[in-house]
Amino acid sequence: MWAAAKEVTFKVLGSNLFLVQLHCLGDWTRVMEGSPWLFHGVAVVMEEYDGFSNVNTYKLDRILIWTCIQCVPEGLMKKKELAEKVANKVGQLITEVVNEGRINPTPYLRARVWLYLDKPLVRVVPITLKE
Repeated sequence: MWAAAKEVTFKVLGSNLFLVQLHCLGDWTRVMEGSPWLFHGVAVVMEEYDGFSNVNTYKLDRILIWTCIQCVPEGLMKKKELAEKVANKVGQLITEVVNEGRINPTPYLRARVWLYLDKPLVRVVPITLKE
């Protein structure tokens, strides 16, 4: 799934619970930052593990995703605050990609959020313009 450059070791800890060790820092960075990952059409829920904690205390209730904020008027595509507000309606904001003050070359805004799996998906966030 990850096409790792070096060996990847899996250890089964329980039903649908695995400990994965990537033997190359570049592979680890790509796997952790390249999420969300799907396996047979199902999201792979991952958390960084310190090697000492009890793995059963990890909640595994969220995945890191990119959101696309579409149908935004061109004049608002340069506003970082808009991306932050909309992204926080979808999940917990990590970062947003906004060319503040410049024309956005894409037809949408992007934001990286933690999507909590115990909450319903947000498909539409209405925006009210006051100006």
